[in-house]
Amino acid sequence: MKWEEKIKNWENGIIQTYPSNINKRFFYQTYVCNRNMQNKYKEIFIESNKLENINENMEQLI
Repeated sequence: MKWEEKIKNWENGIIQTYPSNINKRFFYQTYVCNRNMQNKYKEIFIESNKLENINENMEQLI
């Protein structure tokens, strides 16, 4: 899939999902998107124990 297609999916309401086998908190990485969005889109999910102790205060974001 190219970035152009991924962006169109998001614009059309197709939401981002993640693999069902992920049971921990994770980092999410993608390939870089260039200006014309014709390069490859690839997503990588990396589970991490380091994220387990992080508590985010969502009230600060509102």
